[in-house]
Amino acid sequence: MTTLEQVLGWRPGELAAVAERWRSVGRRMTGLADEVTSGFRGIPIEEFSGLNRRAAGDAIHLRAGALRRDADIMGNLADDVAAAGVDLDGKVGSLRDSVDAARTMGFIVDPVSGRLTARAAGNEDLRRLLEIPIVEKLGEVLARDAELEHTVARHVPAGAQFREGTPLGVDEALAGLSVEEAEELARVMGEGELTVLQTGPGTSAVAIGDVTTASHIVTLVPGTGSSPEELALQVERMRMLHGDDIAVVLFSYDAPPDAMAAMDPAYYERAVPELRNLQTRLSENSTATMHVVGYSYGGTQVAHASTGPGLRADSVTLLGTPGVGPEIRTVGDMQLVRSDGALHDRRHNGTRVFADTSPADPIRVAQRTGVHGRNPDSREFGAGRVSGTANVYPERGLSLDVISPHTDDYWGHGNWGRMMRDRMLDTAGPGPDGRYRR
Repeated sequence: MTTLEQVLGWRPGELAAVAERWRSVGRRMTGLADEVTSGFRGIPIEEFSGLNRRAAGDAIHLRAGALRRDADIMGNLADDVAAAGVDLDGKVGSLRDSVDAARTMGFIVDPVSGRLTARAAGNEDLRRLLEIPIVEKLGEVLARDAELEHTVARHVPAGAQFREGTPLGVDEALAGLSVEEAEELARVMGEGELTVLQTGPGTSAVAIGDVTTASHIVTLVPGTGSSPEELALQVERMRMLHGDDIAVVLFSYDAPPDAMAAMDPAYYERAVPELRNLQTRLSENSTATMHVVGYSYGGTQVAHASTGPGLRADSVTLLGTPGVGPEIRTVGDMQLVRSDGALHDRRHNGTRVFADTSPADPIRVAQRTGVHGRNPDSREFGAGRVSGTANVYPERGLSLDVISPHTDDYWGHGNWGRMMRDRMLDTAGPGPDGRYRR
């Protein structure tokens, strides 16, 4: 048990320096990958050619890709730790102030729990007044520290959850989850169809198919109202996308309950780092073409994840998405990253990013308001269309049911699964040797 006295001795502000050292290591790893790759390319063909050169090139390519993946994870870890350090520094400082105030007023502060003892009788009301903030702030610090512990465990060791032969067991998968999350995951694992890849407070990732050997990996990011406790509701959608040599991963997170709540940036601030980390780890399968499908508000999450350092994906599909966030104006503002860590050329995003919205989908109201950013289904945005020119949406007469088209027009029939699979199979990705050729 961590005591009050121990917490008061913490210096979380120093985590910023630790994070910067990790970033520096990540930069050196990326630089080493670039140096090795360019050095090999600089060897003249006349000096080293044939099957030996090809074998050496393949080995260097795979090793450089692994270095870049680990560098990405190191950078993501550094960002999370630095942010936690700032938060903890403020919380610990506030706790110290409350403890100092109680001691100044003559109270004895328990070094373990933070409870107060009066030196003289008659100060009970004041004791309670000063004790409550100490106990509450200590609880907040310990909770944030537990989150940081989960963050570090999630990042390190890089990719361990996805290596063949080390699946998550039941105890590992359920550790740290709420009762509702744990019950749902235990039930799903008991059915045997799904494999749990990653779990943590508020997030989970489960797969149909083997992500370590599949030629295509599809990550499905659901929308508002979804949560890890509702895992079973997403299984049918996963089955629609699953196929021969296609593994499907469901990324569940604490999504906003409705469209109004989705305006709060805190939701994507929590989920986006987890999604980026998941995709980086999935890219351990360096020969798989990687796809991310964001449905409804999940598409907003996916778009946001493609900004900054970018998202490991060879294609992105935004389905019934209200908007792409404030940082993206056109499809060219999205940065997709190859499994080997190199960047996809943004000029070709129109052939790698797709968007579709049913004419009857009520999400079009949110698209027109622009509260979630640019409409990805607009011509100006520049994304391709999953459906091409085909009219795949059901004919609808007059009806008071204006909500169901947001789900049924995509997931209520098999056409969408077939079209998305066809589109994904046509996406240029790495070959059997892990190299991108176009």
